[in-house]
Amino acid sequence: MKITASHIVDWANTHAKEAQNQLPRLIRRLCFEAEASRQLSFPAGDATYRPGWDGVLFSKQGNAWVPDGASRWEIGCDKEPTAKANGDYRKRTEETGEEDRSGYTFVFVTPRRWSKKSDWITEQRDKAEWKDIRAYDADDLEQWLEQSPAVALQFAEELDLFGDGVESLSRHWNSWSGQCNPPITFDAFLTDRTSVRGALRDVIGKKIQSAISQSASSHPLTIRADSVEEAAAFTVAVVMATGNLRDRALVVTGPEGWRYVEVNPQIQIAIAARTEVAEKPVLRDGLSIIIPHAIGDLAVKSEGKELILERPDIHEFEKALIAMGVEESDARRYAINTGRSWTVFRRQRAINPAIQHPAWLDTPQSASLTVVCLIGAWSEGNNANRQVVERLADRPYEDIERDLRQLAQFDDAPVLNIGAVWKAKSSLELLSLFGNRITMDQLDRFFSIAKEMLSMPDPQLELPSEERYMAQVHGKVHPYSGLLFQSVCDSLIKLAVRGPEQGGFQSLNIEERIAGLVRELLDGVDGVRWLSLASYLPTLAEAAPDAFLRAVEKSLSLPDAPVTRLITETGDSALIGGRCWHCGLLRALETLAWAPNRLARVALILTRLSHVPIKGNWSNTPSRSLFGLFRSWLPQTAADLSSRIHVLDLLIERDEEMAFGVLEGLLENGPQVAHPGARPKWREDDAGVGHGVTYAEMYGMVDVAKERILQLSEGNAHRIAALLRTGLQNPQEFPKVLALMEPFTETTAADEDRETLRSALRQRIRWHRNYDKSSIAELEKWFGPVEACYERLAPQDLVVRHRWLFDDDWVKLPHRDRDG
Repeated sequence: MKITASHIVDWANTHAKEAQNQLPRLIRRLCFEAEASRQLSFPAGDATYRPGWDGVLFSKQGNAWVPDGASRWEIGCDKEPTAKANGDYRKRTEETGEEDRSGYTFVFVTPRRWSKKSDWITEQRDKAEWKDIRAYDADDLEQWLEQSPAVALQFAEELDLFGDGVESLSRHWNSWSGQCNPPITFDAFLTDRTSVRGALRDVIGKKIQSAISQSASSHPLTIRADSVEEAAAFTVAVVMATGNLRDRALVVTGPEGWRYVEVNPQIQIAIAARTEVAEKPVLRDGLSIIIPHAIGDLAVKSEGKELILERPDIHEFEKALIAMGVEESDARRYAINTGRSWTVFRRQRAINPAIQHPAWLDTPQSASLTVVCLIGAWSEGNNANRQVVERLADRPYEDIERDLRQLAQFDDAPVLNIGAVWKAKSSLELLSLFGNRITMDQLDRFFSIAKEMLSMPDPQLELPSEERYMAQVHGKVHPYSGLLFQSVCDSLIKLAVRGPEQGGFQSLNIEERIAGLVRELLDGVDGVRWLSLASYLPTLAEAAPDAFLRAVEKSLSLPDAPVTRLITETGDSALIGGRCWHCGLLRALETLAWAPNRLARVALILTRLSHVPIKGNWSNTPSRSLFGLFRSWLPQTAADLSSRIHVLDLLIERDEEMAFGVLEGLLENGPQVAHPGARPKWREDDAGVGHGVTYAEMYGMVDVAKERILQLSEGNAHRIAALLRTGLQNPQEFPKVLALMEPFTETTAADEDRETLRSALRQRIRWHRNYDKSSIAELEKWFGPVEACYERLAPQDLVVRHRWLFDDDWVKLPHRDRDG
């Protein structure tokens, strides 16, 4: 592959507009030298229409093509180069002062063949109006490109000229990142990889220097990632982001590409697109070779420097997806179900169906993936775990382990082995790829194992509550690891949510089987079962929401309400080893409340649980979870405003006291803090919601709360007194509260009720009289009726009327102590 002057001329003839916009970009790349360029500006694309020079350059040392020192460039694609050059020369000579011209080299570039170029240069030099004169045409550009093979390669691709076995960095990146929707961006792909990015950049720089000064025997650099493609793409991204390296590098896509690298000594970085491409690389002075490997591929040991590309943190991965345009709730779900792997994300969102079918799926060893698909993760250091795996697979564990170790060596392997732990890299993706191969017998064995494990009482419950934190010491622990328990529960969610999407599961009634399992585990069981499953209630709830809610409702209806053991068993938060047993139940209910059709059931359950006393000062309580569903500015449900109001009215009908507490919270005065509730792990009930509402919706809920709380407070002195702690204490709303107090000024009202209201007013009067910054005149305007009501509420019994004077050591009188 070679770019000739004819190619360049044809480009200017057939793509005149493109040539006019992109030729400055080509010249800019050809001129750039990291060690020499001090000023470089060649506007390209739409920027070519800006007034001013087509190019401004200052080179510290120059070369055969770039003038030493300052130079000013004009670029023209006209068919008559001489006329264009003369026009630009006259214009710039007139506009530029003589002193400046004496320090500038004038350069004219055309993509045409210019037969009179030498004569034109001589003519202008004879005028001695500039430091020097240069001119380049298509023949010169051909020679210049020969000296910059990386730039030439990219330019050739833009001309639809492709070389054998090589491609430019930009083409490789665009091909890899553009295979999914949305395309993976530079910034997203490099997120949370600063350290390995810097290490790669430093290693490449050092290898280039050592390759220049030493022989060609230095070993290639190896970089490992989830897949060979990701490792190569990451290397390309880092080199492209490093300006002084990108024009000295290319990607070798086939063995024949090494010939191009060999005959172009200006290429200093050669990135193999795949591991096998680098089986017989060219070795020469000044060349740094980078070979990608999959993390699981341990068959080939690298002899040189090796870098491991770890997957990003889950929160950073989620932020990167959001920055790419993925909706926030979808981004969180992708961060989980892709295992934070860009390789897996690219395959899940692939445009090309071929990418969606990995090679390991067709191997004999893939039969062992049934275990990984159904269990998800386990620790082989636990003998009971190994027995579960054998039982599920109906094969010896050694055979399964052998298959998994071979699968782990594949590019973009479906499994990971971390110490003694085996786990699916992306369990949900594995289900979608492999789920249709799972048989009925395998499912039967899985459900049998799940029922057996989850029906076991927690051995620590055999100990007194104050000794349970020492359960490990006493040997009161499950034979199975916590990882296996959680993985089995997670698998139930995956099967329930995504199982029906798999062709092989559609006739197996998978959802009903899971609902049936949850019913067997929780329906009508005692408190010990609820305590034993406390940690796994959120996953069981998400796996079978309706079955879970029915079980909780039924338990609450029993005489001893066994589910409330989760609350009564919770220890004092100040004690060592105190455990919040009810935390899992609350998270389960919060998770289910996102679905609008379950909001009412969850709210009523939380209302009933809120009446059960809790030891200690735990922040996660049923009443707090209940309020979170209705919070005006951050409701933790996908139900719309009208639906939330409907459920709120239902609460008022069923339990006025708890409903009043919710309304009081909605009208809380001053700044508020929220703790977001639990969200579904696999279901999409919370998609796009739960991050705030419009002002109209927020104030709509507040207005309804004001109306409802005034109705509930009528005739109840304690509730009316509580209104003075809410937003109803402002001058606009206070008259409504005073109207509710008016009946208590009658002599027939109980003295205790009158004093309750009078005490609440006394606190407000004192605050406003002493701390309100309004003038006395402004205060009197609206506060006079308040003080008048205070006087009319005076109890008839003198003891009740004056008792407040002796309640505290320091008497707080309701009068003004400051000047107006």
